Amino acid sequence: MAAFDPGSVLAQMQCGVAVVGANLRVEWANDRLRTLLGCDGEPAGRLVADAFPVPDMPARVTDVLDTGAVQRDVMLERVAGPRRDYVRCTLSLLGEGDRRRVLIKVDPVTQLERYRIANQVRHFATPSATQMANLVDGLHAILWEAEVPVTTRPRDADQPWRLTFVSQRAEEMLGYPLFQWFTEEGFWASHIHPDDRETVLAAYRRVLVARKGREIEYRMRSAEGHWVWVLDRVQALVDKQGRVNGLRGMMLDTTERRRAEERLKRTEARHRQFFENAPFGIFRATRQGRFATANPALAAMLGYGLAVELAGVDLGADVFRDPAALESLLAAADGKGIVEGVEVQWYARDGRPLRVRLSGRVVAVSAVGPPEYELIAEDVTEKRQLEERLRQSQKMEAIGQLAGGVAHDFNNILTVINGYAALAARGPYAPEQAAEAFAGILDAGERAAALTRQLLAFSRKQVLEPRLLSLRDL
Repeated sequence: MAAFDPGSVLAQMQCGVAVVGANLRVEWANDRLRTLLGCDGEPAGRLVADAFPVPDMPARVTDVLDTGAVQRDVMLERVAGPRRDYVRCTLSLLGEGDRRRVLIKVDPVTQLERYRIANQVRHFATPSATQMANLVDGLHAILWEAEVPVTTRPRDADQPWRLTFVSQRAEEMLGYPLFQWFTEEGFWASHIHPDDRETVLAAYRRVLVARKGREIEYRMRSAEGHWVWVLDRVQALVDKQGRVNGLRGMMLDTTERRRAEERLKRTEARHRQFFENAPFGIFRATRQGRFATANPALAAMLGYGLAVELAGVDLGADVFRDPAALESLLAAADGKGIVEGVEVQWYARDGRPLRVRLSGRVVAVSAVGPPEYELIAEDVTEKRQLEERLRQSQKMEAIGQLAGGVAHDFNNILTVINGYAALAARGPYAPEQAAEAFAGILDAGERAAALTRQLLAFSRKQVLEPRLLSLRDL
Protein backbone atom coordinates (compact mmCIF):
# COMPACT_ATOMS: atom_id res chain seq x y z
CA MET A 1 0.00 0.00 0.00
CA ALA A 2 1.46 3.36 -1.04
CA ALA A 3 2.15 5.87 1.67
CA PHE A 4 -0.41 8.59 2.02
CA ASP A 5 0.73 11.96 0.59
CA PRO A 6 -1.52 14.85 1.61
CA GLY A 7 0.08 17.21 -0.87
CA SER A 8 1.20 20.76 -0.78
CA VAL A 9 -2.30 22.23 -0.44
CA LEU A 10 -2.81 20.83 3.06
CA ALA A 11 0.70 21.79 4.09
CA GLN A 12 0.09 25.45 3.25
CA MET A 13 -3.25 25.83 5.04
CA GLN A 14 -3.40 28.52 7.77
CA CYS A 15 -5.27 26.18 10.11
CA GLY A 16 -3.78 23.12 11.75
CA VAL A 17 -4.25 19.87 9.83
CA ALA A 18 -3.63 16.27 10.80
CA VAL A 19 -4.41 12.97 9.07
CA VAL A 20 -5.23 9.99 11.30
CA GLY A 21 -5.21 6.43 10.06
CA ALA A 22 -7.40 3.48 11.00
CA ASN A 23 -4.81 2.48 13.60
CA LEU A 24 -5.63 5.75 15.41
CA ARG A 25 -2.17 7.17 14.88
CA VAL A 26 -1.37 10.56 13.38
CA GLU A 27 0.16 9.87 9.95
CA TRP A 28 0.82 13.44 8.99
CA ALA A 29 0.52 16.97 10.45
CA ASN A 30 1.45 20.41 9.21
CA ASP A 31 3.61 22.86 11.16
CA ARG A 32 0.63 25.06 12.05
CA LEU A 33 -0.92 22.19 14.03
CA ARG A 34 2.10 21.92 16.30
CA THR A 35 1.90 25.66 16.99
CA LEU A 36 -1.82 25.59 17.76
CA LEU A 37 -1.59 22.55 20.04
CA GLY A 38 1.56 23.77 21.78
CA CYS A 39 3.25 20.40 21.23
CA ASP A 40 6.86 19.94 22.29
CA GLY A 41 7.54 17.44 19.50
CA GLU A 42 6.22 16.30 16.20
CA PRO A 43 2.55 15.13 16.32
CA ALA A 44 3.06 12.67 13.47
CA GLY A 45 3.49 9.10 14.68
CA ARG A 46 1.66 9.67 17.97
CA LEU A 47 -1.58 8.06 19.00
CA VAL A 48 -4.49 10.40 18.42
CA ALA A 49 -5.27 10.30 22.17
CA ASP A 50 -1.81 11.71 22.92
CA ALA A 51 -1.79 14.35 20.20
CA PHE A 52 -5.39 15.48 20.88
CA PRO A 53 -6.06 15.16 24.65
CA VAL A 54 -9.84 15.09 24.45
CA PRO A 55 -11.35 12.22 26.51
CA ASP A 56 -13.38 10.75 23.65
CA MET A 57 -11.22 11.72 20.64
CA PRO A 58 -10.37 8.07 19.71
CA ALA A 59 -14.08 7.20 19.78
CA ARG A 60 -14.86 10.22 17.59
CA VAL A 61 -12.23 9.21 15.01
CA THR A 62 -13.58 5.65 14.93
CA ASP A 63 -17.12 6.95 14.48
CA VAL A 64 -16.07 9.09 11.48
CA LEU A 65 -14.26 6.10 9.93
CA ASP A 66 -17.34 3.91 10.39
CA THR A 67 -20.11 6.32 9.43
CA GLY A 68 -18.44 9.05 7.43
CA ALA A 69 -20.39 11.67 9.44
CA VAL A 70 -18.60 14.99 10.01
CA GLN A 71 -18.07 16.01 13.61
CA ARG A 72 -17.76 19.72 14.26
CA ASP A 73 -16.93 21.96 17.20
CA VAL A 74 -14.91 19.43 19.14
CA MET A 75 -13.22 21.73 21.64
CA LEU A 76 -9.72 21.09 22.89
CA GLU A 77 -7.96 22.83 25.74
CA ARG A 78 -4.34 23.64 25.09
CA VAL A 79 -1.55 25.07 27.24
CA ALA A 80 0.08 28.25 25.96
CA GLY A 81 2.79 29.13 28.48
CA PRO A 82 1.20 30.14 31.79
CA ARG A 83 -2.23 30.47 30.14
CA ARG A 84 -4.85 28.07 28.90
CA ASP A 85 -6.57 28.48 25.59
CA TYR A 86 -8.91 26.55 23.32
CA VAL A 87 -9.00 25.35 19.72
CA ARG A 88 -11.86 23.97 17.66
CA CYS A 89 -11.49 20.65 15.88
CA THR A 90 -13.51 19.44 12.89
CA LEU A 91 -13.31 15.74 11.93
CA SER A 92 -14.20 14.56 8.40
CA LEU A 93 -13.63 11.43 6.31
CA LEU A 94 -10.84 11.46 3.77
CA GLY A 95 -10.46 8.69 1.12
CA GLU A 96 -12.38 5.47 0.56
CA GLY A 97 -12.05 1.77 1.31
CA ASP A 98 -8.69 0.78 2.70
CA ARG A 99 -7.43 4.31 2.10
CA ARG A 100 -9.93 5.89 4.49
CA ARG A 101 -8.41 8.36 6.84
CA VAL A 102 -9.77 11.03 9.15
CA LEU A 103 -8.85 14.63 8.45
CA ILE A 104 -8.71 16.72 11.60
CA LYS A 105 -8.85 20.46 10.97
CA VAL A 106 -7.86 22.65 13.95
CA ASP A 107 -8.81 26.36 14.18
CA PRO A 108 -8.13 28.90 16.94
CA VAL A 109 -11.19 30.45 18.55
CA THR A 110 -11.93 34.16 18.75
CA GLN A 111 -11.79 36.13 21.97
CA LEU A 112 -15.57 36.48 22.12
CA GLU A 113 -16.02 32.72 21.77
CA ARG A 114 -13.84 31.88 24.75
CA TYR A 115 -16.56 32.61 27.32
CA ARG A 116 -18.81 29.95 25.77
CA ILE A 117 -15.99 27.44 25.48
CA ALA A 118 -14.89 28.02 29.06
CA ASN A 119 -18.39 27.49 30.32
CA GLN A 120 -19.49 24.56 28.21
CA VAL A 121 -16.39 22.71 27.09
CA ARG A 122 -13.56 22.94 29.57
CA HIS A 123 -15.69 21.76 32.45
CA PHE A 124 -18.10 19.51 30.60
CA ALA A 125 -16.08 17.73 27.92
CA THR A 126 -17.38 14.37 29.12
CA PRO A 127 -20.10 11.99 27.95
CA SER A 128 -22.39 13.46 30.68
CA ALA A 129 -21.72 17.05 29.61
CA THR A 130 -25.37 17.96 29.12
CA GLN A 131 -26.45 16.66 32.51
CA MET A 132 -23.56 18.38 34.26
CA ALA A 133 -24.17 21.68 32.47
CA ASN A 134 -27.85 21.55 33.38
CA LEU A 135 -26.97 20.81 36.99
CA VAL A 136 -24.57 23.75 37.26
CA ASP A 137 -26.88 26.17 35.48
CA GLY A 138 -29.76 25.06 37.71
CA LEU A 139 -27.95 26.08 40.88
CA HIS A 140 -29.02 29.38 42.43
CA ALA A 141 -25.39 30.45 42.60
CA ILE A 142 -22.59 31.60 40.34
CA LEU A 143 -19.89 28.94 39.98
CA TRP A 144 -16.59 30.34 38.75
CA GLU A 145 -12.94 29.50 38.27
CA ALA A 146 -9.93 31.67 37.55
CA GLU A 147 -6.35 30.80 36.81
CA VAL A 148 -3.42 32.50 38.50
CA PRO A 149 -0.02 32.47 36.78
CA VAL A 150 2.25 30.27 38.87
CA THR A 151 5.04 32.80 38.35
CA THR A 152 3.10 35.38 40.39
CA ARG A 153 3.60 35.46 44.12
CA PRO A 154 0.07 35.34 45.61
CA ARG A 155 0.75 37.97 48.22
CA ASP A 156 1.81 40.44 45.51
CA ALA A 157 -1.08 39.70 43.19
CA ASP A 158 -3.61 42.46 42.52
CA GLN A 159 -6.11 40.35 40.64
CA PRO A 160 -3.84 38.96 37.91
CA TRP A 161 -6.47 36.25 37.62
CA ARG A 162 -8.06 35.30 34.34
CA LEU A 163 -11.56 33.95 34.58
CA THR A 164 -11.81 30.59 32.87
CA PHE A 165 -15.33 29.61 33.89
CA VAL A 166 -18.48 31.46 34.98
CA SER A 167 -21.82 29.68 35.17
CA GLN A 168 -24.92 30.86 33.35
CA ARG A 169 -26.53 32.02 36.61
CA ALA A 170 -24.27 35.11 36.48
CA GLU A 171 -26.42 36.63 33.75
CA GLU A 172 -29.57 36.24 35.85
CA MET A 173 -28.00 37.39 39.13
CA LEU A 174 -26.11 40.46 37.90
CA GLY A 175 -27.51 41.02 34.42
CA TYR A 176 -24.25 41.15 32.44
CA PRO A 177 -23.74 38.86 29.40
CA LEU A 178 -21.22 36.14 30.12
CA PHE A 179 -18.75 37.19 27.45
CA GLN A 180 -18.32 40.51 29.28
CA TRP A 181 -16.85 38.65 32.26
CA PHE A 182 -14.13 37.23 30.00
CA THR A 183 -13.48 40.01 27.52
CA GLU A 184 -13.62 43.13 29.69
CA GLU A 185 -10.31 43.76 31.44
CA GLY A 186 -10.68 43.72 35.23
CA PHE A 187 -14.44 43.21 34.94
CA TRP A 188 -14.90 41.48 38.28
CA ALA A 189 -12.79 43.85 40.40
CA SER A 190 -14.23 46.97 38.78
CA HIS A 191 -17.78 45.94 39.69
CA ILE A 192 -17.07 45.49 43.40
CA HIS A 193 -18.40 48.27 45.62
CA PRO A 194 -15.66 50.89 46.12
CA ASP A 195 -15.99 50.63 49.90
CA ASP A 196 -15.45 46.85 49.72
CA ARG A 197 -12.88 46.54 46.94
CA GLU A 198 -9.59 46.74 48.83
CA THR A 199 -10.81 44.51 51.64
CA VAL A 200 -12.15 41.94 49.17
CA LEU A 201 -8.99 41.84 47.04
CA ALA A 202 -6.90 41.42 50.20
CA ALA A 203 -9.17 38.55 51.30
CA TYR A 204 -8.69 36.73 47.99
CA ARG A 205 -4.94 37.21 48.25
CA ARG A 206 -5.03 35.66 51.71
CA VAL A 207 -6.81 32.64 50.24
CA LEU A 208 -3.98 32.22 47.74
CA VAL A 209 -1.31 32.57 50.43
CA ALA A 210 -2.95 30.38 53.08
CA ARG A 211 -4.36 27.87 50.59
CA LYS A 212 -7.43 27.63 52.77
CA GLY A 213 -11.02 28.24 51.74
CA ARG A 214 -13.02 31.07 53.26
CA GLU A 215 -16.26 32.99 52.84
CA ILE A 216 -16.11 36.57 51.59
CA GLU A 217 -19.21 38.76 51.53
CA TYR A 218 -19.33 41.99 49.58
CA ARG A 219 -21.39 44.06 47.15
CA MET A 220 -21.30 43.99 43.35
CA ARG A 221 -22.96 46.43 40.99
CA SER A 222 -25.59 44.88 38.74
CA ALA A 223 -26.28 45.85 35.14
CA GLU A 224 -29.32 47.77 36.39
CA GLY A 225 -27.11 49.87 38.65
CA HIS A 226 -28.16 48.59 42.08
CA TRP A 227 -25.91 46.78 44.54
CA VAL A 228 -26.20 43.03 45.02
CA TRP A 229 -24.79 41.37 48.13
CA VAL A 230 -22.89 38.16 47.30
CA LEU A 231 -21.37 35.57 49.60
CA ASP A 232 -18.42 33.98 47.80
CA ARG A 233 -17.19 30.65 49.13
CA VAL A 234 -13.74 30.54 47.57
CA GLN A 235 -10.83 28.12 47.68
CA ALA A 236 -7.36 27.95 46.14
CA LEU A 237 -6.51 25.44 43.40
CA VAL A 238 -3.15 23.64 43.59
CA ASP A 239 -1.44 21.80 40.72
CA LYS A 240 0.45 18.49 40.90
CA GLN A 241 3.67 20.30 41.81
CA GLY A 242 1.96 21.88 44.80
CA ARG A 243 1.80 25.35 43.26
CA VAL A 244 -1.27 27.56 43.54
CA ASN A 245 -2.54 28.02 40.01
CA GLY A 246 -6.10 29.22 40.44
CA LEU A 247 -9.18 30.02 42.45
CA ARG A 248 -12.61 28.43 42.51
CA GLY A 249 -15.68 29.93 44.06
CA MET A 250 -19.43 29.81 44.45
CA MET A 251 -21.27 33.13 44.74
CA LEU A 252 -24.63 33.18 46.50
CA ASP A 253 -27.01 36.12 46.29
CA THR A 254 -27.48 37.23 49.91
CA THR A 255 -29.21 40.54 49.16
CA GLU A 256 -32.57 39.50 50.61
CA ARG A 257 -30.90 38.01 53.68
CA ARG A 258 -28.93 41.21 54.26
CA ARG A 259 -32.07 43.29 53.84
CA ALA A 260 -33.88 41.06 56.31
CA GLU A 261 -30.97 41.40 58.74
CA GLU A 262 -31.06 45.18 58.39
CA ARG A 263 -34.81 45.22 58.99
CA LEU A 264 -34.30 42.99 62.03
CA LYS A 265 -31.58 45.29 63.36
CA ARG A 266 -33.82 48.33 62.95
CA THR A 267 -36.70 46.53 64.65
CA GLU A 268 -34.48 45.40 67.51
CA ALA A 269 -33.14 48.94 67.88
CA ARG A 270 -36.68 50.32 68.09
CA HIS A 271 -37.66 47.69 70.64
CA ARG A 272 -34.52 48.34 72.65
CA GLN A 273 -35.20 52.08 72.58
CA PHE A 274 -38.78 51.49 73.71
CA PHE A 275 -37.58 49.16 76.47
CA GLU A 276 -34.94 51.57 77.73
CA ASN A 277 -37.05 54.74 77.52
CA ALA A 278 -40.47 53.44 78.59
CA PRO A 279 -41.99 55.49 81.46
CA PHE A 280 -43.21 52.32 83.16
CA GLY A 281 -41.35 49.31 84.45
CA ILE A 282 -40.71 46.36 82.14
CA PHE A 283 -39.02 43.22 83.35
CA ARG A 284 -38.69 39.49 82.84
CA ALA A 285 -38.77 37.21 85.88
CA THR A 286 -37.75 33.58 86.28
CA ARG A 287 -39.89 30.91 87.88
CA GLN A 288 -37.58 31.13 90.93
CA GLY A 289 -38.61 34.75 91.45
CA ARG A 290 -35.46 36.43 90.14
CA PHE A 291 -35.11 39.31 87.70
CA ALA A 292 -33.81 38.05 84.34
CA THR A 293 -33.80 41.56 82.88
CA ALA A 294 -35.30 44.93 83.75
CA ASN A 295 -35.46 48.40 82.26
CA PRO A 296 -34.27 51.66 83.90
CA ALA A 297 -37.83 52.74 84.77
CA LEU A 298 -38.31 49.67 86.98
CA ALA A 299 -34.96 50.25 88.67
CA ALA A 300 -35.96 53.86 89.42
CA MET A 301 -39.36 52.72 90.70
CA LEU A 302 -37.69 50.40 93.22
CA GLY A 303 -35.02 52.93 94.17
CA TYR A 304 -32.01 51.41 92.36
CA GLY A 305 -29.54 53.45 90.35
CA LEU A 306 -28.97 50.94 87.55
CA ALA A 307 -31.10 48.15 86.13
CA VAL A 308 -28.21 45.69 86.46
CA GLU A 309 -28.44 46.03 90.23
CA LEU A 310 -31.73 44.12 90.12
CA ALA A 311 -29.93 40.97 88.96
CA GLY A 312 -29.42 39.77 92.53
CA VAL A 313 -32.79 40.90 93.90
CA ASP A 314 -35.30 38.28 95.05
CA LEU A 315 -38.83 39.31 94.13
CA GLY A 316 -40.45 37.29 96.89
CA ALA A 317 -38.13 38.33 99.71
CA ASP A 318 -37.09 41.84 98.67
CA VAL A 319 -39.94 43.29 96.61
CA PHE A 320 -43.32 41.71 97.35
CA ARG A 321 -44.83 42.68 100.69
CA ASP A 322 -46.37 39.20 100.82
CA PRO A 323 -44.18 36.46 99.26
CA ALA A 324 -47.27 34.28 98.90
CA ALA A 325 -48.73 36.88 96.53
CA LEU A 326 -45.82 36.28 94.12
CA GLU A 327 -46.37 32.53 94.09
CA SER A 328 -50.11 33.04 93.58
CA LEU A 329 -49.43 35.43 90.70
CA LEU A 330 -47.05 33.05 88.90
CA ALA A 331 -49.33 30.06 89.42
CA ALA A 332 -52.26 31.97 87.93
CA ALA A 333 -50.08 33.04 84.99
CA ASP A 334 -49.05 29.42 84.37
CA GLY A 335 -52.70 28.47 84.16
CA LYS A 336 -53.96 31.30 81.94
CA GLY A 337 -50.76 32.17 80.07
CA ILE A 338 -51.26 35.87 80.80
CA VAL A 339 -51.42 38.33 83.69
CA GLU A 340 -54.14 40.96 83.41
CA GLY A 341 -54.07 44.05 85.63
CA VAL A 342 -53.25 42.33 88.92
CA GLU A 343 -52.53 44.83 91.73
CA VAL A 344 -49.92 43.87 94.29
CA GLN A 345 -48.10 45.57 97.13
CA TRP A 346 -44.35 46.06 96.84
CA TYR A 347 -41.60 47.56 98.93
CA ALA A 348 -39.02 49.89 97.41
CA ARG A 349 -35.35 49.58 98.34
CA ASP A 350 -35.74 52.25 101.05
CA GLY A 351 -38.83 50.57 102.51
CA ARG A 352 -41.42 52.80 100.86
CA PRO A 353 -44.68 50.93 100.22
CA LEU A 354 -45.72 50.75 96.58
CA ARG A 355 -48.93 49.68 94.95
CA VAL A 356 -48.18 48.20 91.52
CA ARG A 357 -50.42 46.91 88.74
CA LEU A 358 -48.90 44.01 86.76
CA SER A 359 -49.78 42.83 83.26
CA GLY A 360 -47.90 40.48 80.97
CA ARG A 361 -47.52 37.00 79.57
CA VAL A 362 -45.72 33.69 80.04
CA VAL A 363 -42.73 33.17 77.71
CA ALA A 364 -41.28 29.76 76.81
CA VAL A 365 -37.51 30.16 76.90
CA SER A 366 -36.78 26.60 75.74
CA ALA A 367 -38.67 23.45 74.88
CA VAL A 368 -37.78 21.71 78.14
CA GLY A 369 -36.85 24.44 80.63
CA PRO A 370 -39.18 26.39 82.94
CA PRO A 371 -40.94 29.43 81.48
CA GLU A 372 -40.23 33.06 82.23
CA TYR A 373 -42.63 35.93 82.74
CA GLU A 374 -42.59 39.19 80.78
CA LEU A 375 -44.39 41.79 82.86
CA ILE A 376 -45.19 45.49 82.74
CA ALA A 377 -45.25 47.18 86.15
CA GLU A 378 -47.24 50.38 86.56
CA ASP A 379 -46.78 52.28 89.81
CA VAL A 380 -50.33 53.18 90.87
CA THR A 381 -49.39 54.26 94.41
CA GLU A 382 -50.04 57.95 93.82
CA LYS A 383 -53.18 57.18 91.87
CA ARG A 384 -54.58 55.10 94.72
CA GLN A 385 -53.64 57.83 97.23
CA LEU A 386 -55.47 60.39 95.12
CA GLU A 387 -58.47 58.08 94.92
CA GLU A 388 -58.40 57.71 98.73
CA ARG A 389 -58.23 61.45 99.20
CA LEU A 390 -61.13 61.84 96.80
CA ARG A 391 -63.15 59.33 98.80
CA GLN A 392 -62.35 61.20 102.01
CA SER A 393 -63.36 64.45 100.37
CA GLN A 394 -66.62 62.93 99.17
CA LYS A 395 -67.19 61.53 102.65
CA MET A 396 -66.60 64.89 104.26
CA GLU A 397 -69.02 66.45 101.79
CA ALA A 398 -71.62 63.85 102.70
CA ILE A 399 -70.99 64.48 106.39
CA GLY A 400 -71.40 68.20 105.79
CA GLN A 401 -74.74 67.60 104.11
CA LEU A 402 -75.72 65.26 106.92
CA ALA A 403 -74.69 67.78 109.53
CA GLY A 404 -76.90 70.38 107.85
CA GLY A 405 -79.86 68.01 107.94
CA VAL A 406 -79.14 67.00 111.55
CA ALA A 407 -78.91 70.66 112.59
CA HIS A 408 -82.26 71.28 110.98
CA ASP A 409 -83.84 68.28 112.74
CA PHE A 410 -82.31 69.24 116.11
CA ASN A 411 -83.54 72.75 115.67
CA ASN A 412 -87.08 71.43 115.17
CA ILE A 413 -86.76 69.19 118.25
CA LEU A 414 -85.35 72.00 120.38
CA THR A 415 -88.14 74.27 119.25
CA VAL A 416 -90.66 71.74 120.55
CA ILE A 417 -88.78 71.28 123.82
CA ASN A 418 -88.35 75.00 124.34
CA GLY A 419 -92.00 75.70 123.52
CA TYR A 420 -93.38 73.16 125.98
CA ALA A 421 -90.86 74.17 128.61
CA ALA A 422 -91.93 77.83 128.25
CA LEU A 423 -95.55 76.91 128.67
CA ALA A 424 -94.78 74.82 131.74
CA ALA A 425 -92.78 77.69 133.25
CA ARG A 426 -95.76 80.04 133.12
CA GLY A 427 -97.89 77.71 135.40
CA PRO A 428 -99.81 76.97 137.35
CA TYR A 429 -101.60 74.60 135.04
CA ALA A 430 -104.10 71.96 135.58
CA PRO A 431 -102.52 68.54 135.94
CA GLU A 432 -103.83 67.53 132.53
CA GLN A 433 -102.22 70.50 130.84
CA ALA A 434 -98.91 70.00 132.67
CA ALA A 435 -98.89 66.33 131.73
CA GLU A 436 -99.43 67.20 128.08
CA ALA A 437 -96.54 69.68 128.12
CA PHE A 438 -94.18 67.22 129.79
CA ALA A 439 -95.25 64.47 127.35
CA GLY A 440 -94.32 66.77 124.44
CA ILE A 441 -90.96 67.47 126.01
CA LEU A 442 -90.37 63.74 126.61
CA ASP A 443 -91.33 62.83 123.01
CA ALA A 444 -88.97 65.46 121.62
CA GLY A 445 -86.17 64.13 123.83
CA GLU A 446 -86.72 60.59 122.56
CA ARG A 447 -86.59 61.79 118.95
CA ALA A 448 -83.34 63.57 119.72
CA ALA A 449 -81.91 60.37 121.24
CA ALA A 450 -82.96 58.37 118.16
CA LEU A 451 -81.28 60.91 115.91
CA THR A 452 -78.10 60.65 118.00
CA ARG A 453 -78.11 56.87 117.65
CA GLN A 454 -78.37 57.22 113.87
CA LEU A 455 -75.40 59.55 113.87
CA LEU A 456 -73.36 57.12 115.95
CA ALA A 457 -74.32 54.26 113.65
CA PHE A 458 -73.25 56.32 110.61
CA SER A 459 -69.88 57.01 112.20
CA ARG A 460 -69.66 53.29 113.13
CA LYS A 461 -68.94 54.08 116.74
CA GLN A 462 -72.02 52.39 118.07
CA VAL A 463 -72.63 48.67 118.17
CA LEU A 464 -75.71 47.92 116.09
CA GLU A 465 -78.44 45.87 117.70
CA PRO A 466 -80.38 44.00 115.04
CA ARG A 467 -83.96 43.09 115.92
CA LEU A 468 -86.84 41.38 114.24
CA LEU A 469 -89.54 43.53 112.70
CA SER A 470 -92.96 42.56 111.49
CA LEU A 471 -93.76 44.04 108.14
CA ARG A 472 -97.38 44.30 109.24
CA ASP A 473 -96.38 46.78 111.94
CA LEU A 474 -94.53 49.08 109.50
